[in-house]
Amino acid sequence: MSLELWLVIGAGILAILYGVVTVQQVMSLSAGNARMKEIAAAIQEGASAYLKRQYTTITIAGV
Repeated sequence: MSLELWLVIGAGILAILYGVVTVQQVMSLSAGNARMKEIAAAIQEGASAYLKRQYTTITIAGV
């Protein structure tokens, strides 16, 4: 195989490893105090409502 192919494969493997390590680090952090959790829940609720509205609009426009 050519050198370029090995470089691309190596870069892909490094990117996947970086992603795995980063996810592990973020998931090991504390979720924060009660106020932070309350704010996060409100953001999740708003994001879910927004996405539901977007999917509904796209479905209506697509059909």
